[in-house]
Amino acid sequence: MSVIDIINMNFKRKILKLKGIKNINMVII
Repeated sequence: MSVIDIINMNFKRKILKLKGIKNINMVII
């Protein structure tokens, strides 16, 4: 695992979390 790989993984996780939060908000609404 290179530093770039780790940064990419963290970036993807943040995007997935943001998408998850948006999906949850849509369900609540």
